Amino acid sequence: MTTQRQKGFEYEHIEIPQSWVNAALRQYGMFHWELVGTQTVVSKESHIERGKGLFDSDTIYSVTTTERFATVDLKRDLNITNLDKIKAVESQYFDTCNRLIGIGCSPVNEYGPPPKKSIGLVGLLLYCFYIVPGILYSKKINGDNEKTANTYKELRVSVKSAACSE
Repeated sequence: MTTQRQKGFEYEHIEIPQSWVNAALRQYGMFHWELVGTQTVVSKESHIERGKGLFDSDTIYSVTTTERFATVDLKRDLNITNLDKIKAVESQYFDTCNRLIGIGCSPVNEYGPPPKKSIGLVGLLLYCFYIVPGILYSKKINGDNEKTANTYKELRVSVKSAACSE
């Protein structure tokens, strides 16, 4: 029985924050993607707004927003051995990575622990003026941090197992 090999390449185009480019190239490289090209995109948008407050409704503001990101073009040979298995592991890996990004992790630091929440000004005011609500609010924040940490641990195990099964 002979297996017919496909000819050609498949291509992927991604748009990511500029600081993520090196991390993304390492990740995609694990699944046999090769860099075709990158481009930095700077998008500026300007408009005029009228003040919205009671005392500045006659004031006009010029507002400019700048967005900076990178586009990365990749290709992968279709003749790679076990391409279907690689695609399955790749899909699982990137799904897990997206979930890690969703809880605040970043590929720049190889999905290190997410930043912890602090009680902030609201919690401080609650502590100063209402001790019991302040304690309850602090416990809620600590519970959220613990839940995020547990999710992070589970996802890291999933990422490591996906990367190892490649």
